[in-house]
Amino acid sequence: MSRPSVLRTTTAKQAKSTATAVPASAVNVIPKQGEHLFDHDGVKAVIQFAQHNGQWIAEYRFRFRCGAFHAGTIPLTINSEQHANLQNALHDAACRMVQAMATATNGHRLNKRQQKAFDALTVWADQFKAAPTTVQSKPAPQSKRFLDLFSGVGGFHLAMKKTGAVCAGSVELDTSARKTYAENFPGDYVTCDDIRKAVASMFGKVDIVCGGFPCQSFSQAGDGEGFDHKDKGALFFETARLIGDLAPESFILENVEALGSHDGGKTLDTILDILTDLGYAVQTCVLNSGEFGFLANMDADTARDLREHGGHRPL
Repeated sequence: MSRPSVLRTTTAKQAKSTATAVPASAVNVIPKQGEHLFDHDGVKAVIQFAQHNGQWIAEYRFRFRCGAFHAGTIPLTINSEQHANLQNALHDAACRMVQAMATATNGHRLNKRQQKAFDALTVWADQFKAAPTTVQSKPAPQSKRFLDLFSGVGGFHLAMKKTGAVCAGSVELDTSARKTYAENFPGDYVTCDDIRKAVASMFGKVDIVCGGFPCQSFSQAGDGEGFDHKDKGALFFETARLIGDLAPESFILENVEALGSHDGGKTLDTILDILTDLGYAVQTCVLNSGEFGFLANMDADTARDLREHGGHRPL
């Protein structure tokens, strides 16, 4: 089923929020004043807009659940591209949404139903006619500090180190894994044994947060408890708490493919909404390690073990 574009607006009284403490990364978020909605056969999208300091801003969210799931969200913030009129703002957001959707599905062969839904989204986005605006990118800082959550024996650390980033701290509950991590990556950084005890002040300035929050309660092979498992699934909320308090430039989170379909997709929706409400643009995709040379660079026995059992081995 499909429905035409729907415009919703919010009054000033509705948009006014109660003064409460918010994470550092959420203070720049601007309440939406209206939105255009799209829903067509597995694809849902929304373009939200607001006026800020006499200028118009617009951002998008989309969720594509045809086969493999794809999603993208960008919040309205004071850093959003500003336009002199609403038409240009909506056009800019619509163009970026279609491009993000194309990027998210790149490399995936879409069936006829999926392609039809994608084409319908493109036609819908094309209704927002205006001159596109070029967004100038800012140069990236030369040095980065990263926080390694659920660090295990250091997979994320190894990748970040190769980019020249410096470890600001690691968090890992398993004693043996912490010992292996320290042997793999000796250095002067803070170590915490439980994310529930970790606070932002421990780590100083953090540019990137990375980590794979526990997947057992989301996995197809698990018990399906999701967020209800306080020692596994619920630790996502601790991850979001630290991201909100640290306000890093970016984060990289990893989990199992079944996270996208758990509880009929509601679990992923919750995660996307929480992270977006912190003021971050969020992109998701499913990756196959075999497509990146991961298994090809291993000896045959180790590669077979990972394919069949998902085994863990020290670096």
